[in-house]
Amino acid sequence: FFFIFLDMSVFSWHKKSPYGSFFYSTIRGLFFLLSVFTGLVHSGSVLFIFINVILINYSYNVIRIGGDRVKFRHEYKHRINYLDVMQLKNRLGIICPHDSHCTADGTYIVRSLYFDNYMDKALKEKVDGVNKREKFRIRYYGDDTSFIRLEKKSKINGMCHKEHIRITKEECEMIIGGDIDFLIKSDDNLKRELYAKMKYQLLRPKLIIAYRRECFVYPPGNVRITLDSEISGSSNVFEFLNPQLKYTQYCTDTILEVKWDEYIPDIISSAVQSCDRKAGAFSKYEAVRF
Repeated sequence: FFFIFLDMSVFSWHKKSPYGSFFYSTIRGLFFLLSVFTGLVHSGSVLFIFINVILINYSYNVIRIGGDRVKFRHEYKHRINYLDVMQLKNRLGIICPHDSHCTADGTYIVRSLYFDNYMDKALKEKVDGVNKREKFRIRYYGDDTSFIRLEKKSKINGMCHKEHIRITKEECEMIIGGDIDFLIKSDDNLKRELYAKMKYQLLRPKLIIAYRRECFVYPPGNVRITLDSEISGSSNVFEFLNPQLKYTQYCTDTILEVKWDEYIPDIISSAVQSCDRKAGAFSKYEAVRF
């Protein structure tokens, strides 16, 4: 029972700290070994195991931010070549359907407008490997400017979380033009946060990135696998909503991204890892800026 009490105390700290996951997993393992090898009362050991399996694993990827519990996702990126792409498509095509938004050829175009300040805060945090960072962007797909989203992507301890809200074409044009007073009047927290950071961190539209995406989904584990190619960019931010804007291609390789929630099924892990590539910290924003 002493170890159970310690376990729950560490669990409470783990829920409050963005850095608690790794330490909790380590300490939990030590407590488990101690409970087994020191011959604790059997009922206590069973209760201890129940607490670990049921209570802890339920929310190990939930991080507390500003008093709110936010669910983060695992994310791994691999830079792969054309042969890898062909092999992956053959494997994934058998076990995963395409995303419902894909066109007839299984792909769609993603266009994103990234924000940064005059000191290149977002870029430097990515290059320096800052553990806790965020970036704002506006995104639409293909040539359809009737569906535009403002997004904020946060990363902590290698895990990611994305918030988003739909905005109109007119609102997007106002943000690009610097007319942002309407944001502070919104009921949405994300819009108000962008207003504050454009005012006090001097965030501004910095770069447009466009690429072709092929996306596969696998419901168990909420797995999403994407193949991003033809990665291009433009600094002409005022033409973001112009589908005819000309881009310069910066990356000839394909970027494989794998995202999941609590677990990744073995069948997906095997299909992805068999391309024999190591996970890397690739950033489209960083690649195009440099």
